[in-house]
Parts: sequence; C-alpha cells; structure tokens
Amino acid sequence: MDKYATTVALNGEEGLPTVVWDVDHQSMTIRGRPIKLGDIPTFYGSILENIKGIMSYLAQGISLTLPFAYSEIIDDLQNRTPHYSFLGSDNPKIAGIRYQVLAEFRTLEWFVAKPGGGFEWNHSHLSLWMEGALELNKLFLMAIHIGGDSQQEEQKF
Repeated sequence: MDKYATTVALNGEEGLPTVVWDVDHQSMTIRGRPIKLGDIPTFYGSILENIKGIMSYLAQGISLTLPFAYSEIIDDLQNRTPHYSFLGSDNPKIAGIRYQVLAEFRTLEWFVAKPGGGFEWNHSHLSLWMEGALELNKLFLMAIHIGGDSQQEEQKF
C-alpha cells in the first residue's frame, strides 16, 4: 500500500474512480461514463488488455512468467516484520528465480549500474515508471472490483 500511496502522491491523484451501480443493477457509472451490464465483458476485456500493455511497458521485454503456478506463491499476511515482502529471499518459491530476475532488471532503462556491481533507479525515468505503476494499480483494482461485481450480478439472473 505504501508504494501505491507514493504513486498517488507523486502524480497528484485524488484516488481511484468510484463505480456506482444503478438501482436495477443493469448499468454502472465510472468517471461519469455509464456502462451497461451487458457491456461489462467487453469493458473488462479492455481493462485486461490495458493491464497487459502496461506490464509489458514496465517490464521492457523481461518475461514475467514464473516456472511454477502463481497460486504456489505464499504471502504471510500476519508477518509484521518491517520491509517484509512475499517476494523476499526467504520465500522458497521465489528464492530460486529472484537473482535471475534482478540480473535481468539491470538491463532495463529504469535502472542504472552502480560502481561495484549494484544498480539503482534511473531517476530521470523514475516518474515515467511511477506513472505506469499508478495506472496499473488503478486498472488492477478496477478489474477486481468489476470482475467480482459482474460475477455476483450474473449469478442473480
């Protein structure tokens, strides 16, 4: 959440768009744009395509495919250790590929090599990356919200 808050603060955004369902649950309004329930699959598909495009832009050609099912990644939501991340090296599923992915990240324009072999954010490109990350977060949250609501609505019929 702290990274999302940072992207929001950096870009001066006031928050995510509000999705308002009509009384009959036949349409919704997002950012003042009405969307009929029957159009949600098309709308949802366009959100997923936008997500893929932004992820591709942020990854700059690096494969984000894992050699195991995503469902095998375990995140301990009870872990309150500062700086804990389920992507940390203590996660056995991630540990094997972490170094490989980090080594590939060094080749991206988002990062610059440091003397001694490390790398850090390329500050001249950081705002572009943050803008992409902000848009990606919005799209993920919208996809989760609309996907969940549309499935519940379809079950009512």
